[in-house]
Amino acid sequence: MYSCLLFLCGNMKAHIIRRNMIYRCYMRLKALRANLIFWFPARGIHCYAVTWTDGKSTTCEMLYHIMKRSGIKVWILSTVHIDVGEGKYDNQTKLTSLSHRDFQKYLARAKRNGITHMVIEASSHALYQFRLWPIRCTGVWFTNLSHEHLDFHWTMEHYCRT
Repeated sequence: MYSCLLFLCGNMKAHIIRRNMIYRCYMRLKALRANLIFWFPARGIHCYAVTWTDGKSTTCEMLYHIMKRSGIKVWILSTVHIDVGEGKYDNQTKLTSLSHRDFQKYLARAKRNGITHMVIEASSHALYQFRLWPIRCTGVWFTNLSHEHLDFHWTMEHYCRT
């Protein structure tokens, strides 16, 4: 009986790994499609990302104001606000990170407005799903780590690797 159970668990794990690989390939294709539509707008923009559990929006706001007061052309994308160089307004979606297409659309608008730096709130979900791809971050801030997103990541190890 135990060998049968072990076999079933092994098959289940292999199935989950295959589904996960297919899912991540699908997410990469969505990211590539969004970048092709908007001609890879992240090129030439310096990115500063804030990630993990609590304090992301506050840290983003502080970085944004410091950079703006220093005369840097900066945009912000957080759960609270969006500013792509056309004035700051509330993020009506209340999403930490937007979809692949929406993120690239805002990035393209910011680039057209002469923005050279961006401050983004990056959720672990968005990082795992390649919603922020192909951004190369100049700076990354980790606020803290808690068990909050284990419904999505299953284990703390998986959460940390993301």
